[in-house]
Amino acid sequence: MVLYSEGRAAYEAMLLAIAKARRSIHLEIYQFESDGIGWRFARALMEKARAGVAVRVVYDAVGSLFATAAMWVQLEAAGAEAHCYHPLAPWHPGWTWNRRDHRKILVVDGRIGFAGGMNICDEHLPVEEGGGGWRDTHLRLEGPA
Repeated sequence: MVLYSEGRAAYEAMLLAIAKARRSIHLEIYQFESDGIGWRFARALMEKARAGVAVRVVYDAVGSLFATAAMWVQLEAAGAEAHCYHPLAPWHPGWTWNRRDHRKILVVDGRIGFAGGMNICDEHLPVEEGGGGWRDTHLRLEGPA
């Protein structure tokens, strides 16, 4: 197990795991922004999808509200699956703001997993790199799943 408390190291480890993926990448995320780090992840996921790796992304409608539609369209055009969890539909009977997916999970090839509190957004990068300097805890686990 490896523990991360800042985004730069966590993101680099996650991107490295994505780059080494051979079979599958599963990402479930609350906030996936179309900012600098968000596009780095999107490009890495697109590259793997084009290479034949099964790429599946579930993102929350509210947490990822400001992500551009172009990012999701490009991911899907590359062969990835992108699914919006609980789309905004307040006019729909039974719809509620409270049903959100706050998970932040990445699983690569069913053997390498990342989980914790970090979303995919520049806010978790250091201020000197243009980020918000947010600190949180994320971890990397390895083994069969």
